[in-house]
Amino acid sequence: MSCTLRASVVTGLEFLAADEVKERLSVPEVLEGRGFITWSQDIETVTQALNLKIIDHLQVTMSKFMVEFADENTAALDQLEDLVPQVDWQTGLNVWSHFTDFPHTVSSLPVDSKPELGYVSQGWSATQVLFPEAGHRLGGIIQTRFGWNVNLKDFDLEVVIRITDNEVTFGIALTKVSLYHRNVSEFSRTTLKANICAGLLRLADIQPNEIVVDPMCGSGNVIVEGALTHPHSFCLAGDIQEYCVGSSIANILAVNSKRQEQGLPQLNAGVIQWDATNLPLVTDSVDVIVTDLPYGKRMGNKVDNRKLYPMFLTEAARVTRPQSSRAVILTADRKCMNTVLPQVRKWWSMPRTTIINHGGIRSCIYLLRRTALVW
Repeated sequence: MSCTLRASVVTGLEFLAADEVKERLSVPEVLEGRGFITWSQDIETVTQALNLKIIDHLQVTMSKFMVEFADENTAALDQLEDLVPQVDWQTGLNVWSHFTDFPHTVSSLPVDSKPELGYVSQGWSATQVLFPEAGHRLGGIIQTRFGWNVNLKDFDLEVVIRITDNEVTFGIALTKVSLYHRNVSEFSRTTLKANICAGLLRLADIQPNEIVVDPMCGSGNVIVEGALTHPHSFCLAGDIQEYCVGSSIANILAVNSKRQEQGLPQLNAGVIQWDATNLPLVTDSVDVIVTDLPYGKRMGNKVDNRKLYPMFLTEAARVTRPQSSRAVILTADRKCMNTVLPQVRKWWSMPRTTIINHGGIRSCIYLLRRTALVW
């Protein structure tokens, strides 16, 4: 028996998330939307979706309806109310049971009367609805139908209702916190979310035995994620700021401590304090560079970027291998980057750019390929 899963994704990374689902879960078809992907999967294997690295939140879609809403608000709410008995609650609750340690069986059948408050320590939360009253109205119907207690803060079960134009979707959230909350225990001012790190690394197409470098590592999240997802490559991080180097080392040690308890090998990664414009690395020694450049919000400023970006890209050209090396660079200072790239075009070609929504900031991922020109 299969179900439909929906995962939220950083806008712009949908194509990478879809590729990851196809590869890791052996799913033949993944549909992409703005900020989400959906796919069908066997219910018995749904928890494998928690191993995905690029997605944010996960939910199961129970039912989807096409509704021609009435113009009058009360009539439209009545139409929504009529949909509740038609929802495939059985499938939704079955999938949800694989993701929770809730100690009781939750029935998909309606109850004859409402139980006393506290009878089942379970609640719901209806979110992302078109009409302000819809959450309250549908929540009341669901509570009456199943006898579930309402707790909008400390809930066990979250019902998600989405209304887009004439489409109404009922789902159940399968994650309470975002899946990017992993690996990092020490944060810097510009710690990059793990799911964005995973997207950058996937775009780099890292192969076994390649050397991966993040020259401006911050808290080291790119390298930690890279070492976990590509254990047969060596990942090296560095930063000019001493506190960033300390945070990166602390994060690697924290992950290694957990892996030691689990009997897993240590991360194949290291951290060095350095200047990204004067790297202590041998010429033609690096296969992949993945980094999040400062762009003048929390770190650096746009005036300094005019000097930093060309110096960094030139130094990156020196340490990378001609023709085969790649660089995946994230920045929101697109004006500066687009000005600098023509200056270094003899070293770098640009086969692809991807615009993403990075914490509300319109940022760009640049995929660069090293030209055949020898340093």
